[in-house]
Amino acid sequence: MDFVMKLDNSGRVLLPKKLREALNLKPGDKIQAYLEDDHLIMVPESKTATASIENSFPVVHLPDGVNFTSDFLSEARAAREREILGESHE
Repeated sequence: MDFVMKLDNSGRVLLPKKLREALNLKPGDKIQAYLEDDHLIMVPESKTATASIENSFPVVHLPDGVNFTSDFLSEARAAREREILGESHE
């Protein structure tokens, strides 16, 4: 996919709908931008967890809006309901 975009008077760029859909970008999503030689690189901010070592301990960094505990409990409850109702959990 190739796109030519134009800067507006405030220096903003509108990403074409097809590009936003291909990257599953929603209003409010963050995009990292950086220069590589003479190229502007724009990368959607990760929506997945990352891990690092801090003070010799592993640390998991969750993206904004992700709550591991409530997500885990919701999935466990749903799996238990399927099990009780005799439905496949796949």
